[in-house]
Amino acid sequence: MMTIKELQDMYADGYNTVSMSVWNVYLADNDQGWIEVPETFSSDGSGSDVTIANYRYFREKYNNSPDVRFISGSMSTQGVVYNSNTDNITLSEIVDSLTEYPVIDDELLAEVTLELIDEVWESVYSHDFKNGLIERFEVWDIEISDENLMSEFDTVREELNEEWVNYQNSMQIDIQAIIDAVNRNQFLATYVTEVNI
Repeated sequence: MMTIKELQDMYADGYNTVSMSVWNVYLADNDQGWIEVPETFSSDGSGSDVTIANYRYFREKYNNSPDVRFISGSMSTQGVVYNSNTDNITLSEIVDSLTEYPVIDDELLAEVTLELIDEVWESVYSHDFKNGLIERFEVWDIEISDENLMSEFDTVREELNEEWVNYQNSMQIDIQAIIDAVNRNQFLATYVTEVNI
């Protein structure tokens, strides 16, 4: 059986990163003591804001630890494994705590959640919200700043108590409910200088 150091030298893309295939073939379920850290694995189609936040925590706190390794794979797969034979009591306590409560750092989770919301707003929902208003109000040449668009979205979202929900490493919300709740007259009156009817 190869040691993890030998595997790193052969396959790793960084000091402490091991490919998923190497993990599955050489390290998992062997007598070296390396096991997966719960709530740290994610990919393009799995995981959550929690797993991303926990992974980032380990990257920030244990990036150079000899007892922690980071797994990478296809479809943006990432995760953390650690040496269960470690003498690092704090590390062991952190890993053990994840069986009781899945979040290591609540502030970091909040930060990650906001990043995911910003990302999906810019890539999907700002476009969907604006086009939904154009279609609903039949105002085809509407022009509104990104800042005002998001302000309107957030105002209506809060009035409806619509919450962002994490799904497979991204955030989702009922955008149609928010579009339907926007008051036409108030919206056009507020942005009259930016709207041509």
